[in-house]
Amino acid sequence: MGDDKCKELRAAYDQCFQIWLDTEYFAGKVKGPMVPCEEQLKVYHECLKTDKHRGKFLIDLEKYKQEYPMHEAAPTSQNK
Repeated sequence: MGDDKCKELRAAYDQCFQIWLDTEYFAGKVKGPMVPCEEQLKVYHECLKTDKHRGKFLIDLEKYKQEYPMHEAAPTSQNK
């Protein structure tokens, strides 16, 4: 995908994430690790994977969700 397409996908993810911050996170509705706007993030990551320089910095969302299930707290410097 072209760089402009990735920029459009990033803008869509950023917009979704900002709405999530305002309506969920800042409202105190978040109860543990999660991946907000997961579908938008996946599409954006797929676009970035086509860039050999940026793609190597992406995290595997499925691996993250397995390592940090929704019912457990994400590791912090105090509980690692």
